[in-house]
Amino acid sequence: MRYVTLGTAGHIDHGKSALVEALTGINPDRLKEEKERGITIDLGFAFLDLSDDLRIGIVDVPGHERLIKNMLAGAGGIDIVMLVIAADEGIMPQTKEHLAICNLLRIKKGLVALTKYDLVEEDWISLIMEDIKEFIKGSFLEGSKIIPVSSKSGHNLDLLKDTIKEISLQVEPKSSGGLFRLPVDRVFTMKGFGTVVTGTILSGKISKEDTVELLPQMIKLRVRGIQSHNRKVSEAIAGQRTALNLQGVEKEDIIRGNVVTLPGFIHPSSLLDVKIEILKEAPPLKLRDRIRVHTGTTEAIGRVILIGTKDIVPEEEGFARVRLESPLTAMSGDRFIIRRFSPLETLGGGVILDTSPERFRTKIKSQKTSLINELKIFEKGSLYEKLSRKIFSKGFYGIDTNSLYGWINNNLKEIDLTLEALKNNGEIILIDGRYLHRSVFDSLKKDIFSSIEEFHRLNPIKGGMPKESISSKFQVPGSNLEIRKVIDKALENMEREGVIFIEQERVKLSSFKVDMKDYETLNQKILELYRKGGTQPPMREELSSILKMDDKKILDLLKISAEKGQLVRINDTLYLDKLKYDNILDELQGYLKVKNEITVAEFRDIFKTSRKYAVPILEYLDGIKFTLRVGDKRVLRTQLSSQKFIKNL
Repeated sequence: MRYVTLGTAGHIDHGKSALVEALTGINPDRLKEEKERGITIDLGFAFLDLSDDLRIGIVDVPGHERLIKNMLAGAGGIDIVMLVIAADEGIMPQTKEHLAICNLLRIKKGLVALTKYDLVEEDWISLIMEDIKEFIKGSFLEGSKIIPVSSKSGHNLDLLKDTIKEISLQVEPKSSGGLFRLPVDRVFTMKGFGTVVTGTILSGKISKEDTVELLPQMIKLRVRGIQSHNRKVSEAIAGQRTALNLQGVEKEDIIRGNVVTLPGFIHPSSLLDVKIEILKEAPPLKLRDRIRVHTGTTEAIGRVILIGTKDIVPEEEGFARVRLESPLTAMSGDRFIIRRFSPLETLGGGVILDTSPERFRTKIKSQKTSLINELKIFEKGSLYEKLSRKIFSKGFYGIDTNSLYGWINNNLKEIDLTLEALKNNGEIILIDGRYLHRSVFDSLKKDIFSSIEEFHRLNPIKGGMPKESISSKFQVPGSNLEIRKVIDKALENMEREGVIFIEQERVKLSSFKVDMKDYETLNQKILELYRKGGTQPPMREELSSILKMDDKKILDLLKISAEKGQLVRINDTLYLDKLKYDNILDELQGYLKVKNEITVAEFRDIFKTSRKYAVPILEYLDGIKFTLRVGDKRVLRTQLSSQKFIKNL
């Protein structure tokens, strides 16, 4: 079965709904007020089977200028347009606005139905048809058939059906191989079934019992049942008017403009990069203008940041970034319409190029130039070029396959094949499920090399740069495991290439060697000072003055000596000679076995030191669980455990 969606367009009271009913036998005006007033207020729906394998879903839109919002909600998923013009009135304001909107949405095919044929003379019909031919010049309808019809008498209805069939067979079917998306245009409750949403499936397919996600609310739901054109089906595909019976949500939780899709692919965005075209009769679009954005069945309000220009004048195009006041669900390649915030007026439309752009600073001209080049690729490049550039734009954070599926409106198998080609050509690499551009990865390796080189210059006696410091250098939060894995992969790659050497958690350049001669000379001076100092050695800050060296270098030397077992680190400023430290432990243990306890003053007197040294040494011994502080005294932990054991017996 081939499914095509036809949308009506035209001025109020030009007979759109009456013509739909005459063609299908279905009155699309479902609201009581619509039937009483004889005008369409909201979207109406009908269907028409033109052959055993061709079904036309019809979206009937309102023609009143104040209901353009409703008209736009129905225009997003249509394949062909039937522009309805009443013979007794001719071309009217909403005729012009509806045609302009359809042009902006890049609808490719359609026809003109000249209604109310029975109300005018034949000569008048000829004149009106000439006016219409002139009116549609330069639009997608140029050269299309203009068919005079009468909904009352049935004049030319068969010809109209044949023409619709002929045009429908020329329409390229929507892709059932794309990601499933259904923009919601109606939501209601059916007794015994629960919540039902309707819309035109833009791409992909859906089956009964599938799990779906409602966006932007990000609510996961189950499809209990599916109907298409009043028939129960087990599966619905792109192009079909479809009703989904959803489990797990109330009617009040869904509104027109929500999107039903598969979970985990599309991320609603409040920032869009777009290409905008301004209509001939519209005012110029200026920086920071507040606008209404219509795409699919959604309306969102935002402000425009123009890129590379101060304004976009009528009949011209330009790139822009739209900052939305609420998140919108869309994909790269989707068309949109913009209207003034107030007064309501259609300004133009265009194409969404990027739904997850990187933020930029408005004052950096080079950054804007780079962005414009990127947007030109997203607008006119091949799928290969678009995916390559998108992966490049994500930096060394990268992007996973599902996010790419949800970013661009394309066949999923084509995306897979293109990613494989990019990998085979060496343009991208895959690290832990995320794609990185090769140039970004190589740039990261160069930056890591420079960081290690700088570390060696500032720390000539250290054996290498801690891995943790490399992560911090690139401002990687501790929880960001994905980027850490990228850095680990870069280090692994660099070690395999022989550029670096990794030992435990330290990284050094393969060409780097510690100047041992310089180190040994300084180290011997420091060790001598600590041996002579005994239990009152110089504090770290004092060493800087004695040796006339930078405090950081002194700290590095002390840490190395401690790692080698020549000194013992008591705290950041106090170190002890290792032999003296061992003597303290032996003497203190012997003392406590006899006396059981010791005060700070007693420690100070026994080891001929001052309180300045005694307190941090005793606190250190408490920390390593050699002693235990009880009040203002210390006891041996082993002794205390033995006493408790004997007491418990």
